[in-house]
Amino acid sequence: MSKEVKLFNDDFNINLTDIPSLKFLDFNEDNIEVKANTTEVNGTDGVILGPTTFGPFNLILNFSFKGAD
Repeated sequence: MSKEVKLFNDDFNINLTDIPSLKFLDFNEDNIEVKANTTEVNGTDGVILGPTTFGPFNLILNFSFKGAD
């Protein structure tokens, strides 16, 4: 099973792993800061879960390219 790497935003969507001779090897991600927004309910032993947000993190992608100059 091969993995895909895509670059995208509102204006474009490019599949990098469709480039001939470019092979995705692996990735390394730094610590991801996850913040769960919760609300405590007074008078009970409960918490209401809200949306979860993620802080910025570094993502390192490793590729190999086989070509000729």
